[in-house]
Amino acid sequence: SLASTVIGTPNYLSPEICEGRAYNQKSDLWSLGCVLYELLELKRAFDGENLPAIVMKITKCAYPQIGSHASAQVKGLVDTLLQLNEKKRPDTKAETIGERKTSYHTYVFNLADRSAAGEDSRGYEKNPTAIDINMDWKY
Repeated sequence: SLASTVIGTPNYLSPEICEGRAYNQKSDLWSLGCVLYELLELKRAFDGENLPAIVMKITKCAYPQIGSHASAQVKGLVDTLLQLNEKKRPDTKAETIGERKTSYHTYVFNLADRSAAGEDSRGYEKNPTAIDINMDWKY
C-alpha cells in the first residue's frame, strides 16, 4: 500500500516524499541509506542552508562520494539504497533480503574483527591514548 503524508526529518526524506508523490517501504530504505552514509562519513548525505536547498539535492540525488575508507561493497549498498528511482531500490520482501543477507553479514563481521583489533571502520585507533592536561579553573 502507498502513503501520501509528508512527515520526517528533511535530510532523510526520499525523493518521492519531496515531490509529493505516494510512497511505500522503499522510502524507508532511502532513509536507511542516508543514515548509513552519515555513519560512514560523519556528515549528512543531503544537507543545505535551508529546506529548498536540501530538497533540491535530494531530488537530484546529489551527495558527495564516500571516501576510500569504505569498502566497495558498502559503497555499493549506499548507492543501491539511494537510488533516485524507488523502483530500483532493493525489494523489502524476505526472499530478496535473504539473497543479500550473507554479503551484509560478512561486511559487518569484518567490521567487528577490525574493531576488536583496535580500529574503527575508518581505520582510526579505537582507544586513543589520553593526554593529561592540567587546567587551573578560576571562577
